[in-house]
Amino acid sequence: HYISLGNGEILWSSVKKGRRDLESARFAVSKDGRTLYVVCYIGPQTYQVDRIIPEEQKHDRYTLRDTMRVTKDIFCDSDDTLCILQSHMLVEPETDGYIPDTFVRQYGILAVPFGENGPEPYWKCQWQAVDEDKDNPCGCDGKRILFQNFSVLELDTLTKWQLLDEEQRKTLPRYNAFIWAFEPERELLTVCYIGEKENVVIDCRERKIVARYKREKGDIGFKGCLVNDHFWTGTEEGV
Repeated sequence: HYISLGNGEILWSSVKKGRRDLESARFAVSKDGRTLYVVCYIGPQTYQVDRIIPEEQKHDRYTLRDTMRVTKDIFCDSDDTLCILQSHMLVEPETDGYIPDTFVRQYGILAVPFGENGPEPYWKCQWQAVDEDKDNPCGCDGKRILFQNFSVLELDTLTKWQLLDEEQRKTLPRYNAFIWAFEPERELLTVCYIGEKENVVIDCRERKIVARYKREKGDIGFKGCLVNDHFWTGTEEGV
């Protein structure tokens, strides 16, 4: 649904098309805010992207070829091109399907510009790295990749650094998955733990935790949102 925040009116609706497995958790949005993208797998072999332009009431779906097995994030780069961060494990054949404690992971960023005949995907970059315990990528802005253990990979140099020091990381829920939102103007990262009733705000410039919010129930007020200098969250009584 495309909804007016002024009066709540539904301006346009478009039905989700076909079977959808492992759909991306959020839209990627173009710089002008007019075009939205969402991706999903259709079974184990088919990968598709939806391109939605609500103001023009357009919703098109395309199939992409030669993608990796796991999608970690989608975003629009500085050229306003849809980009998809993907990865998969490289397991040696002699392991017979067994996943060892350490293994090499293949990474790649697939750029998906749209021409007159639809998407024209190409790999912006690919690289390999030894996968460490709970070192799963969970977000990318085209310059850096954020990992679940709060390490950050610089894409231009492929060097890593820690967003938070060890003492701060010890205070956070250990090895719990989270979803996140990033405010680029002030470089504030909001982390919402899925298994814990806690939201954390991190100042990425200062590399420190600047706020923590507990909620009474896991599913009510789960994500929350930074608006200017206040954190807004849902309760049973309202926002």
